[in-house]
Amino acid sequence: MARNNKKNDQVPTRDAILDAAEAIFCDKGFADTSVSAIADRAVVTKSLIHHHFGSKENLWHQVKQRRHREYSRIQLDLFASPDPDAICLRDSIIQYFSFLKKNPEFVRLMSWSLVETTHPERDLEDRISVLAIAKIEQAQKLGHIRSDVDPMAVLVMVYSLVLHWFQARNQYLTWVKRDPHAPEADRDYLDGMLTIFFEGVLPRETGHTPPEDQTTTP
Repeated sequence: MARNNKKNDQVPTRDAILDAAEAIFCDKGFADTSVSAIADRAVVTKSLIHHHFGSKENLWHQVKQRRHREYSRIQLDLFASPDPDAICLRDSIIQYFSFLKKNPEFVRLMSWSLVETTHPERDLEDRISVLAIAKIEQAQKLGHIRSDVDPMAVLVMVYSLVLHWFQARNQYLTWVKRDPHAPEADRDYLDGMLTIFFEGVLPRETGHTPPEDQTTTP
């Protein structure tokens, strides 16, 4: 029995395959990553990868979802709130910002997703997007957010403003001669982004007053 347990301990786990795949996907993207390269890095056979994941595309999605799952739980809790107001939207943006700051690997995976458009997002990411749009639409109907803006456009702007910061922050901070390692750099960008964003999405009569009841520190 002990010998069998030792043998089982030597078998690479599903997580080991995911770790190997994530490292190569982050470096090369989906198209230029081969199952053979993943197998070599994880020290497994290609057949074992196909046994666990079926295809390279499914492995790609599983890698992203593993990173995305904790963030999704937080966002789903926010969207379960009965109050679809600007504060809820603001909290959602802050959570997304914090998640990307803590998960640079996910930023790289998303960057590759934007370049390689042959495999659309699905599952958790789609579910979050659908619920976010529904929440924005509810807030518009209640007058908390201006109604003349497409909810999809609001969502795309949020994703773009946050994701692009982490894709290019070092270049931007170099241009303005700021230390990329300064802890306040991310906070300053988030504060400015939230101010400008909410100047645009709040109803016209209150557009100059962004929601301020919670800290923006990610």
